[in-house]
Amino acid sequence: MIKDAEISYSLIPEGELRCIWMDAGVVGFKLCDRKLECEGCPFDAEVRRTRSAALPAENAPEPELPHQPASAEGCTYADVIASRLRELAASHAPDDRMYHRSHFWAQQLDRDVYRIGIDHLAATLLRPVTSIVRSNTPAPVRLHEPFGWIVVSRGTVTLPAPLEGTVIAFNTELLNRPSLIDTDPYGAGWIANIATRAKSRGLQEFVPATERRGLVVKQSTAMLHAFLKTAGQGRSGIGPTMYDGGTGIVDIESLIGPKPYFDVLSRIFRLPLD
Repeated sequence: MIKDAEISYSLIPEGELRCIWMDAGVVGFKLCDRKLECEGCPFDAEVRRTRSAALPAENAPEPELPHQPASAEGCTYADVIASRLRELAASHAPDDRMYHRSHFWAQQLDRDVYRIGIDHLAATLLRPVTSIVRSNTPAPVRLHEPFGWIVVSRGTVTLPAPLEGTVIAFNTELLNRPSLIDTDPYGAGWIANIATRAKSRGLQEFVPATERRGLVVKQSTAMLHAFLKTAGQGRSGIGPTMYDGGTGIVDIESLIGPKPYFDVLSRIFRLPLD
């Protein structure tokens, strides 16, 4: 005879998704009706607003580094954005790992275990990262399905899994120092360890470090097109706006506006390169 104490029931109806803030322990019970796409979710926006207001001073987002001024004369919006993307794309990346078209890198730790993080281009554009939301571990994950969420000052960005397998560990240091994601993306800012099998989907989509340069060119081109299309600035026009006749604006967000900028960032890990 089965005792009542041995019977367990799930509070989550079959087929329903848990809100990421429920997994993070922020709310006791909340279901998701947006297929875990947090962009534009009013509940997500309210949680981030409340959490940001409660952050202590020492956890305040780090300021953006100043950029070199560019002459506005003869420049178009595309020129300025392309120049900034070229600057970011020229950064060094380690040779001891593989790289993915969707801005992820994978470093083999063991025969079937890979450490996952994001590249310098994505990390810099997402700056400042204010927190990271993760699911419990171990947890199975399918290719391209969410395995975590990066919270920035403008919204929440979904991390689609570049590998199919089991998330066996998250970088717990990010819970206390989320800014490591954008300040040290190839080192202490790693995100998760995923256990795979030899034929797991996703591994074939990574390229070796020797092919990274060509991949970065495609990534930068895709970002340029996305920024121009979203901001409606694909046409030629005047140079970057002058605040008071001084230095031209060379920061992409300041140039195209916060909303168009985040519209692109929210899709940064899903932008097509073709």
